[in-house]
Amino acid sequence: MKPSFWLSSLTVIAYEREKDSSITFKPGLNVIYGPSNTGKTWILKTLDYALGADPDKLPITESMGYTHVRLTIKTARGLVELTRPIGTGHNTLEVSSTDPRVPVSRCKARGRTKTTPTVADVLLWLIGFDHPEEYKLLASADLKTQGLTWRTFWHLLFANEGRIGSETSILLNPD
Repeated sequence: MKPSFWLSSLTVIAYEREKDSSITFKPGLNVIYGPSNTGKTWILKTLDYALGADPDKLPITESMGYTHVRLTIKTARGLVELTRPIGTGHNTLEVSSTDPRVPVSRCKARGRTKTTPTVADVLLWLIGFDHPEEYKLLASADLKTQGLTWRTFWHLLFANEGRIGSETSILLNPD
């Protein structure tokens, strides 16, 4: 089965006096491993920020010499680049796309509006959910519902070192 998209690269863009930091991914399973304090968790948290996480979870700041996080996604129909400024209050991402399924130039990290989708919407478009705002999922035993978002899948796709050895089911959301 060929994936409909994959994360191609993650880049932290630096001020002119600093050097950009980047990691490239390949289609399929990517495992980031190494000794303690070599940046594995940093990569996962930076990726999470690019995909809409709150700024307080990002392990880097502008004072470290970096300005933006850019995530490049390859699809069967083109490229999508999501670029988000680093820092508190930056909820808007610039979107550059050659994939016709992504017809927007901006999206929100969180908080969809009538005119501006979220980064979760962009990712859901790429896997075939044309109107993700219309989907509801059961959220509790008393039949309360919640909207479908990319966060619904996050825990299935990305595992940090604390979750790898866990005996609980990967299907259960740890949040």
